[in-house]
Amino acid sequence: MNMYYFALKCIFTMIVLVTPSSTETLKPNFTQLNCIVLDKSFLAFEVCSLDSKSVVNIRLKLLKRPLDNIMLQGMIMKYTNGSYQNYYFNNLYDICKIMRSKRNVFVQFVYQLAMPYTNFNHTCPFNEPYMFVKNFPLDDIALHPLRMLTKGKYALIGTWMSNRIKRMNIELYLTMQN
Repeated sequence: MNMYYFALKCIFTMIVLVTPSSTETLKPNFTQLNCIVLDKSFLAFEVCSLDSKSVVNIRLKLLKRPLDNIMLQGMIMKYTNGSYQNYYFNNLYDICKIMRSKRNVFVQFVYQLAMPYTNFNHTCPFNEPYMFVKNFPLDDIALHPLRMLTKGKYALIGTWMSNRIKRMNIELYLTMQN
């Protein structure tokens, strides 16, 4: 059953990545980037910005190293009835395992896209004092997976954990519009 679910997810992800957008062309307008520290003894954000050209810059200082056993809970939420509610997925990813195997199609797409803009580009453990995303453009290539979204307001939320402890949230807010 687990393997069946995984296979369906992979097939759906591949369809989303290669399917052209619908006849109604929606474009994302990124409105806000929030970087929230959940464990102040573990890390501190020095930079967290989204500029008017939709370029992301994040720099965080690791206060405890090495960083290992990294998990990411990724969610796409849609604004309906006055609040953000789970919309497309709410999945937990073992980042160290993914960085070793690179078998997840969607994660591989994101990894290849982001690699030139980050030092988060090797297997665990991470022993660098800083982790960064520098001048990452949210352009048409990066946004291709968002073509599945309908008109409305969304939040892409990532809760990052290590050793099963929530360390930070990164929240990216956008509106899909004509």
